[in-house]
Amino acid sequence: SLAGKMLHMRDEAFASLAGASPSFTVTEVIEPSDSRIFRDVRGTFQVPLYMTTTAPGALLNLDANHLPFTTGGFFTANFRCMVPYAATTNGALPVRPARPSLYGHGLLGTENEVSAGNVRDMSNEHDFVMCATRWTGMGDDDYTTVLTILTDFSNFPKLSERLHQGMLNFLFLGRLMIHA
Repeated sequence: SLAGKMLHMRDEAFASLAGASPSFTVTEVIEPSDSRIFRDVRGTFQVPLYMTTTAPGALLNLDANHLPFTTGGFFTANFRCMVPYAATTNGALPVRPARPSLYGHGLLGTENEVSAGNVRDMSNEHDFVMCATRWTGMGDDDYTTVLTILTDFSNFPKLSERLHQGMLNFLFLGRLMIHA
């Protein structure tokens, strides 16, 4: 039942793009970041909202067939991308584009974990542009929700349903990374 809801959300949300890129805004560029990272790019992007609200603990909007639906609102997700020096020619335009890679943090983390030293090393050593967004449902802002689940397992849908939005956010970030 979880996969069916997620596939429905994915198919409907991608159809709404009609082949276009998700809407995004770059809010900050740090250049150069260090000897491995040429550019640290931060911003936001828009994802159709399938939750009752954007707040932690929100549930999916479900129709009579128990399929998620959007009311037309959007989830504003943060992103952070590390562009390595390997993606450039000594800091100039690249000879070939770097490979895109999505980075996912662990429980109660943030998109800023993409800036860890080991990730910077891998990015530059293997010519990956590493981008991350917060795993909605597993982010540091979901701490209180996770605690309520530990004391009352009937609250689990507040995590699992929010993870659907998180997965969709990651899929949209991937589309944003590869779109011309």
